[in-house]
Amino acid sequence: TVTIDAYLNGHAGALYMHSCSFIEIRGFHLTLSNPSCDTSGYSSCIGYGVKQSAGSGIHDIRYVDNVVYHNGNSGIYTSYTSYNVDIINNHFYDNGLSHSCYGIYMGGHDNTIVGNTIHNNYGYGIQVWSQDGALPYNNVVENNIIYENGHEGYGADGIVVGSYTPGYDNIVRNNVALTVVVTWPQASVRYNTLPVTT
Repeated sequence: TVTIDAYLNGHAGALYMHSCSFIEIRGFHLTLSNPSCDTSGYSSCIGYGVKQSAGSGIHDIRYVDNVVYHNGNSGIYTSYTSYNVDIINNHFYDNGLSHSCYGIYMGGHDNTIVGNTIHNNYGYGIQVWSQDGALPYNNVVENNIIYENGHEGYGADGIVVGSYTPGYDNIVRNNVALTVVVTWPQASVRYNTLPVTT
């Protein structure tokens, strides 16, 4: 197994994607051996597992069977211009040092997050959200196992799908998670397994 350490390549991320397409990233360990965070900033933690550059039109990328862990920011961050990005059968854990850091942060459209195990990240396990006015749409989040995310006092855990303005046609189904939060009605949320409390 090849390990890529963001500490050795300038901290943007173990992988930094810009203006690329038709690539598969398979079987890597993506980490940051020395994460840090400026606690005065909202999202100023250093080091993503993968960061896709905003505005660069990234598309047709597949992340399969990777282990993404111990990064200062989110495990994977996909920009609002990304499309046809598949995140399949990966393991995300111990990512993030502040509340704006997630296992997976998904922007863009026509993307899939399928069959991943996501736990012990600072913020939500998965966040599908708008960025810079671009709405997320036609994204599918299914068959993921998500648990024990959210730092004490933050209250995040499973999946959040939303934005400050509505996206549309996003589907969340067949996941095992503590919570699924949807902030607009245009998302379809079906057949998820959530714990029952009495």
